Amino acid sequence: MTPKLTWSGLLWVSIIYGLLTVLLMQFHGYQINFGEWYDQREQRHSRLVNNEGDTPWAFRIIVPMAAEQMRNELAASDLLTRAQAREFSYLLLRFGFTVGFLLLFHIYLTRWVSPAWAMVGGMWMIALQGLSYINYWYQPASALDLLLWLAAVELTLRRQDRWLIPLLIVGTLNRETAIFMIALHAGARYGDEPLADLASRCQVLVGFWAAVYLGLRTYIHPVGTANRPVIKHIQDNLNGEWLGYAFFFVSPMMVMPTLSPRKVPAVLWRIALALVPYLLLVLVFGRVREVRLLLPLAIPFIPASLILLRDQLEPDAQGG
Repeated sequence: MTPKLTWSGLLWVSIIYGLLTVLLMQFHGYQINFGEWYDQREQRHSRLVNNEGDTPWAFRIIVPMAAEQMRNELAASDLLTRAQAREFSYLLLRFGFTVGFLLLFHIYLTRWVSPAWAMVGGMWMIALQGLSYINYWYQPASALDLLLWLAAVELTLRRQDRWLIPLLIVGTLNRETAIFMIALHAGARYGDEPLADLASRCQVLVGFWAAVYLGLRTYIHPVGTANRPVIKHIQDNLNGEWLGYAFFFVSPMMVMPTLSPRKVPAVLWRIALALVPYLLLVLVFGRVREVRLLLPLAIPFIPASLILLRDQLEPDAQGG
């Protein structure tokens, strides 16, 4: 009989993930929040909450606005300066998003493997989290983005589609790439219902995404732009050092599924294929050295890797 996740097990998992996330937040604080870009973070934050930011950051409002509200509350206690309160607010929000992701990821992994193997996947994800805290100095949207993308997949697999709309609205207020939550939904659901029904639902979701996306661009007027020519992004992303770090960041979770594709559940491959347009977007408009952008690959590939590892290391547990 395959072991199931119990409430007591979930409690202990939560405690361990929580404590390890505190460690991650200490590292993030040292590396990012209170690092060499400390003063520039105040400038970026202040411009965003006053609707004076550059595109595209100006439209990614939900986390900076929440951090500003928390900052005011923390600063009112007189225990912290306003600058310190700002960064502790960002860290508290990141802590919540990260713990939420790890717990949901653990539950999601138990669809494919036992809770013990799911813990292996959770630890793998913790390692990747720490390794992703480089080559940026102000990206508060990423942690919430990752949580929402995973939630979209899990809700889809549970067939709780009614929650996708509020999830998508929050995601779009956080980052315009929330549209890929719709692609993940389509990938996870394709083949499990009539294509017409899936297409109709995706059209509705795109409509909600577009309404929020266009609404933000109607009411927020950036004062500058951070956009660079596409060719410049591509040239930078062909840098051998950047590609090397990105390759070794993702290759451990991709090598076994790539070599044994037929042993991977089809739904995980469909989820992976849904991420291809996103990866192309990263190549054209992002920076591959910012490997935080590659963390969504863990959603299909870590469970796939765990299945294959389990079958190699515990042959009697196949199918568990």
